[in-house]
Amino acid sequence: MDNIVLIGFMGSGKTGVGRELARLLSIPFYDMDEMLEQEAGMPVSEIFRLEGEEGFRKRESSLLTRLVRDKSGNASAAVYSTGGGIVTRKENIPFLKKLGTVVLFKVSPGTVIERIGNDASRPMLAGSGREKRVRELMLLRTPMYLACADIVLAMDGYSKEENALRTKIVLQEHGCL
Repeated sequence: MDNIVLIGFMGSGKTGVGRELARLLSIPFYDMDEMLEQEAGMPVSEIFRLEGEEGFRKRESSLLTRLVRDKSGNASAAVYSTGGGIVTRKENIPFLKKLGTVVLFKVSPGTVIERIGNDASRPMLAGSGREKRVRELMLLRTPMYLACADIVLAMDGYSKEENALRTKIVLQEHGCL
Protein backbone atom coordinates (compact mmCIF):
# COMPACT_ATOMS: atom_id res chain seq x y z
CA MET A 1 0.00 0.00 0.00
CA ASP A 2 1.24 3.48 -0.89
CA ASN A 3 0.88 6.60 1.23
CA ILE A 4 -2.41 8.46 0.94
CA VAL A 5 -1.98 12.22 0.53
CA LEU A 6 -5.06 14.35 1.19
CA ILE A 7 -5.35 17.73 -0.51
CA GLY A 8 -8.20 20.21 -0.66
CA PHE A 9 -9.47 23.50 0.61
CA MET A 10 -9.51 24.34 4.31
CA GLY A 11 -12.53 22.79 5.96
CA SER A 12 -12.74 19.98 3.40
CA GLY A 13 -12.09 17.32 6.05
CA LYS A 14 -8.45 16.49 5.40
CA THR A 15 -7.61 16.30 9.09
CA GLY A 16 -10.82 14.87 10.58
CA VAL A 17 -11.56 12.41 7.78
CA GLY A 18 -7.84 11.66 7.44
CA ARG A 19 -7.56 10.62 11.09
CA GLU A 20 -10.62 8.38 10.73
CA LEU A 21 -9.33 6.91 7.46
CA ALA A 22 -5.98 6.10 9.06
CA ARG A 23 -7.83 4.42 11.92
CA LEU A 24 -9.90 2.34 9.47
CA LEU A 25 -6.74 1.30 7.62
CA SER A 26 -4.68 0.77 10.80
CA ILE A 27 -1.89 3.02 9.53
CA PRO A 28 -0.33 6.22 10.96
CA PHE A 29 -1.81 9.67 10.35
CA TYR A 30 0.29 12.82 9.92
CA ASP A 31 -1.05 16.35 9.68
CA MET A 32 1.52 18.55 7.94
CA ASP A 33 0.23 21.74 9.61
CA GLU A 34 0.66 20.09 13.03
CA MET A 35 4.15 18.94 12.04
CA LEU A 36 5.05 22.50 11.00
CA GLU A 37 3.67 23.87 14.27
CA GLN A 38 5.83 21.42 16.25
CA GLU A 39 8.94 22.33 14.25
CA ALA A 40 8.32 26.07 14.58
CA GLY A 41 7.15 25.92 18.19
CA MET A 42 4.16 28.08 17.33
CA PRO A 43 0.74 27.81 15.66
CA VAL A 44 0.30 28.26 11.91
CA SER A 45 -1.45 31.60 12.50
CA GLU A 46 1.65 32.88 14.31
CA ILE A 47 3.97 31.66 11.54
CA PHE A 48 1.81 33.61 9.07
CA ARG A 49 1.89 36.69 11.31
CA LEU A 50 5.68 36.63 11.73
CA GLU A 51 6.82 35.28 8.35
CA GLY A 52 3.87 35.95 6.05
CA GLU A 53 2.36 33.47 3.65
CA GLU A 54 5.65 33.16 1.74
CA GLY A 55 7.55 32.16 4.88
CA PHE A 56 4.91 29.58 5.74
CA ARG A 57 4.89 28.17 2.19
CA LYS A 58 8.71 27.81 2.29
CA ARG A 59 8.44 25.83 5.51
CA GLU A 60 5.66 23.71 4.00
CA SER A 61 7.66 22.96 0.84
CA SER A 62 10.74 22.06 2.90
CA LEU A 63 8.72 19.63 5.02
CA LEU A 64 7.17 18.04 1.92
CA THR A 65 10.62 17.56 0.36
CA ARG A 66 11.87 15.88 3.55
CA LEU A 67 8.82 13.60 3.72
CA VAL A 68 9.42 12.44 0.13
CA ARG A 69 13.12 11.88 0.84
CA ASP A 70 12.31 9.93 4.02
CA LYS A 71 9.68 7.85 2.20
CA SER A 72 12.35 5.85 0.38
CA GLY A 73 13.63 4.43 3.66
CA ASN A 74 10.19 3.78 5.16
CA ALA A 75 8.22 0.77 3.94
CA SER A 76 5.04 1.41 5.95
CA ALA A 77 2.22 3.48 4.52
CA ALA A 78 0.56 6.46 6.18
CA VAL A 79 -2.17 9.04 5.61
CA TYR A 80 -0.91 12.62 5.19
CA SER A 81 -3.13 15.68 5.55
CA THR A 82 -1.68 18.70 3.76
CA GLY A 83 -2.33 22.40 4.17
CA GLY A 84 -5.02 23.80 1.89
CA GLY A 85 -2.59 25.99 -0.03
CA ILE A 86 0.22 23.49 -0.59
CA VAL A 87 -0.67 23.29 -4.30
CA THR A 88 -0.10 27.03 -4.80
CA ARG A 89 3.62 26.37 -5.20
CA LYS A 90 3.91 24.56 -8.52
CA GLU A 91 7.09 22.80 -7.44
CA ASN A 92 5.12 20.99 -4.69
CA ILE A 93 2.87 19.10 -7.11
CA PRO A 94 5.44 16.50 -8.27
CA PHE A 95 6.54 16.00 -4.66
CA LEU A 96 2.94 15.41 -3.55
CA LYS A 97 2.61 12.77 -6.28
CA LYS A 98 5.91 11.15 -5.22
CA LEU A 99 4.71 11.02 -1.62
CA GLY A 100 1.72 8.84 -2.50
CA THR A 101 -1.75 8.57 -4.01
CA VAL A 102 -3.17 12.10 -4.00
CA VAL A 103 -6.84 12.37 -3.04
CA LEU A 104 -8.64 15.69 -3.47
CA PHE A 105 -11.40 16.33 -0.97
CA LYS A 106 -13.72 18.66 -2.88
CA VAL A 107 -16.27 20.84 -1.05
CA SER A 108 -18.53 23.75 -1.86
CA PRO A 109 -17.87 27.26 -0.52
CA GLY A 110 -21.02 26.93 1.62
CA THR A 111 -19.68 23.81 3.28
CA VAL A 112 -16.36 25.53 4.01
CA ILE A 113 -18.10 28.49 5.65
CA GLU A 114 -20.37 26.15 7.62
CA ARG A 115 -17.47 24.01 8.86
CA ILE A 116 -14.96 26.72 9.74
CA GLY A 117 -17.42 29.35 10.96
CA ASN A 118 -15.48 32.20 12.53
CA ASP A 119 -12.38 30.11 13.28
CA ALA A 120 -9.75 32.77 13.96
CA SER A 121 -6.89 30.31 13.39
CA ARG A 122 -7.38 30.48 9.60
CA PRO A 123 -4.89 33.16 8.51
CA MET A 124 -5.94 33.08 4.85
CA LEU A 125 -9.45 34.18 5.93
CA ALA A 126 -8.49 36.89 8.38
CA GLY A 127 -10.64 40.01 8.33
CA SER A 128 -14.06 40.60 6.87
CA GLY A 129 -15.57 39.17 3.71
CA ARG A 130 -14.81 35.53 4.55
CA GLU A 131 -17.30 34.02 2.11
CA LYS A 132 -16.02 36.17 -0.76
CA ARG A 133 -12.42 35.24 0.13
CA VAL A 134 -13.33 31.52 0.24
CA ARG A 135 -14.87 31.76 -3.24
CA GLU A 136 -11.86 33.65 -4.63
CA LEU A 137 -9.32 31.23 -3.17
CA MET A 138 -11.30 28.19 -4.30
CA LEU A 139 -11.56 29.57 -7.83
CA LEU A 140 -7.80 30.17 -7.87
CA ARG A 141 -6.80 26.82 -6.32
CA THR A 142 -9.25 24.39 -7.97
CA PRO A 143 -7.22 23.98 -11.20
CA MET A 144 -4.11 23.34 -9.09
CA TYR A 145 -5.91 20.74 -6.97
CA LEU A 146 -7.21 18.99 -10.08
CA ALA A 147 -3.76 18.99 -11.72
CA CYS A 148 -2.38 17.19 -8.69
CA ALA A 149 -5.17 14.76 -7.78
CA ASP A 150 -5.20 11.07 -8.65
CA ILE A 151 -8.70 10.75 -7.15
CA VAL A 152 -11.38 13.41 -6.58
CA LEU A 153 -14.07 12.93 -3.92
CA ALA A 154 -17.01 15.26 -3.19
CA MET A 155 -17.19 15.61 0.60
CA ASP A 156 -20.37 17.69 1.00
CA GLY A 157 -23.26 16.28 2.98
CA TYR A 158 -21.57 13.38 4.76
CA SER A 159 -20.23 12.87 8.27
CA LYS A 160 -16.53 12.46 8.95
CA GLU A 161 -17.02 8.72 9.46
CA GLU A 162 -19.03 8.34 6.25
CA ASN A 163 -16.41 10.26 4.28
CA ALA A 164 -13.61 8.10 5.69
CA LEU A 165 -15.46 4.93 4.69
CA ARG A 166 -16.27 6.37 1.24
CA THR A 167 -12.59 7.28 0.78
CA LYS A 168 -11.48 3.78 1.77
CA ILE A 169 -13.93 2.22 -0.71
CA VAL A 170 -12.78 4.48 -3.56
CA LEU A 171 -9.12 3.75 -2.77
CA GLN A 172 -9.92 0.03 -2.88
CA GLU A 173 -11.76 0.44 -6.20
CA HIS A 174 -8.71 2.22 -7.63
CA GLY A 175 -6.39 -0.56 -6.46
CA CYS A 176 -4.58 1.68 -3.99
CA LEU A 177 -5.17 -0.52 -0.93
